Amino acid sequence: MKIKRHTRSQLPAQLHDPVQYGLRFQILPDRNAPARTRELAAFCHKHKIPAVHLFMNAEEWNRGHMTEAEIRKHLIMFRRIVPILRQAGLSVHLNPWSTTLHCSRGRRLRAGQPFECMVSPTGKQAQAVASFACPRWRRYISSLYGRMAAIGFETLWLEDDWRYHNHGDLDWGGDFSEAMLNRFAKKIGRPVTRAEVVRKVLQPGRPHPWRKQWLALWRECQEACAGEIRNAVATANPRARLGIMSSGMDTHSAEGRDWPGLFRAMAINGRAVHRPNFAGYGETTDVPAHIHSYAALDIQKRLRPSWVEAHRSEERRVGKECR
Repeated sequence: MKIKRHTRSQLPAQLHDPVQYGLRFQILPDRNAPARTRELAAFCHKHKIPAVHLFMNAEEWNRGHMTEAEIRKHLIMFRRIVPILRQAGLSVHLNPWSTTLHCSRGRRLRAGQPFECMVSPTGKQAQAVASFACPRWRRYISSLYGRMAAIGFETLWLEDDWRYHNHGDLDWGGDFSEAMLNRFAKKIGRPVTRAEVVRKVLQPGRPHPWRKQWLALWRECQEACAGEIRNAVATANPRARLGIMSSGMDTHSAEGRDWPGLFRAMAINGRAVHRPNFAGYGETTDVPAHIHSYAALDIQKRLRPSWVEAHRSEERRVGKECR
């Protein structure tokens, strides 16, 4: 269970607390789902929580990218339980546990998933972490978000695995896959190898011209993928919003992320949502850690256009991290 804390310009009339709370919670797609949903609604009423962000395929239940059978089970469940939450007066949002996948941890691509996976600079290939350059994965993830958006969720979140770096089964990060290298070859007009790209991008002294072009390719590829998901969501539910959860700023700076560009790619009717990186999952009394957390929120304001709504998140977890 996670509690998500955020502020808004307008709060429901029944709330007097200047902070609005949203509970992130997973309900499994089984026969107990309606009963669990009613319990969840009662809990939210008791604790004056007006918003629910439903996890999908989370924690130890995550076996990697969802199969068609798993997707259908969730669609059936959400069609049953979202009206229960709405009738209880709650706003309902969707938080899929993964997009590219945080890390493989023994997971593999499953039947019907011929995705190309990320590759590190040294040539290590992820077992299940998808490449932004893979057209089959892009069709898959866009379709998944579009089908879920049709349920009527108010916000659909891109998880913080929406990144090139910090994927656990790679020795540094991605993405130097064949799919990405082929895109780069078209950009510069000739074939390239991974070793050649890495050598020139990391060239000491004056940056090689490829460095700027390579980072531009990463941005273009990531933003194009976000745009495809946005189109699928907006087509299914024009009133929905697309949100993104970000990792640490050091992680994203390594990929040269253009935050305004990414938010523009995500925008539906001129709106998008951001959950900036705030604090870790564990409790701490370490004063420097708290200072860092609040300073990070201030820094990230400068990365975010004024039209993007911000959810400041403080995690409270039951159980250990199982990504």
